[in-house]
Amino acid sequence: MKIAVRIAMEEDRAAIWSLYESAMKRHIESIWGWDQAWQIAYFEQAFSASSTFVVEIDAQFGGYLQLDLGEREVYLSMIILTPVARSRRIGAKLLAQLNTVSQQAGHTLRLRVFRINVAARRFYEREGWRVNGEDDVAFSMTHPLGEDAGYTTNWRDLRPFDFVTAVNGDD
Repeated sequence: MKIAVRIAMEEDRAAIWSLYESAMKRHIESIWGWDQAWQIAYFEQAFSASSTFVVEIDAQFGGYLQLDLGEREVYLSMIILTPVARSRRIGAKLLAQLNTVSQQAGHTLRLRVFRINVAARRFYEREGWRVNGEDDVAFSMTHPLGEDAGYTTNWRDLRPFDFVTAVNGDD
């Protein structure tokens, strides 16, 4: 299995929106209620403002991720895989790669997970991530390997292209 991460293009927008809606709607509905117009506007803003990537599995659309690249941290705002791509260690491999790239550049990789998304939190914890903050809606998490990355002397700016990669999916 070949896993590739590439920068999303305009023609990917519809597939990404469809995946976002199918994966997130039930969580958002139960927290705040789903307002279709608001969600579309939010999605459009995130698609434009964040670094959005397509995950391809054997050259087929397998999901997407979005990163916000800060001065000393990388915020993983979204990682969603298609149903057929889940439970195949693909997400774990992607997280490990994101963490490695971030850490090597002296950046801390952070994410948030909805409190009600118990399966996602369990997945992150299984991969070594720890809760380091919380609010009424979500847990903030980091990985121990990246917690002190922002304090390394190897710090450098990160650009979206730094996250374009192929990940070995066969091991």
